[in-house]
Amino acid sequence: MSRRRNQQQQVIDPAELDIPQLEQFKGGLQAELQSIQGAIQEMSQANESLMMAQLSCDQVKDTILEKDLDVMVPMTNFLFVRGKLIPEADVMVDLEMIEMSPEKATEHFSRRGESLKTHLSRVGETMSVKEIQFIRISKELEERMQQLSIQNKMNFLE
Repeated sequence: MSRRRNQQQQVIDPAELDIPQLEQFKGGLQAELQSIQGAIQEMSQANESLMMAQLSCDQVKDTILEKDLDVMVPMTNFLFVRGKLIPEADVMVDLEMIEMSPEKATEHFSRRGESLKTHLSRVGETMSVKEIQFIRISKELEERMQQLSIQNKMNFLE
């Protein structure tokens, strides 16, 4: 399907566009790049959160193995309460509050992290293509504006 989509996309030569069209394309590409950069930042933060969750699951497993069951539980960023781990208890995972063992939770976060990395890679590829397009459009627009400026100076001198 993506091959078909690529075949259907029309390649536009910036040299065939007039200055207002170039400016419009440049503005559109600039907006797309900003949007993609925001998405990349959000995905990177989500990936970091998944890695922290995975490390926390590993820490729960290690704490249980070491039989050091006393923990501090964060209630807010500034308030912690004392708690005790129950060795056989499952952990609550994600917003759906799915119960699973710490081992399964580690696997769950690992799978989600891999999926996110794959998606992040695809978005990065899209960003690269858009950046190249932006550079080509910007360069063409700059050259056209220089030509127009030279032409205006020549007309003024005549």
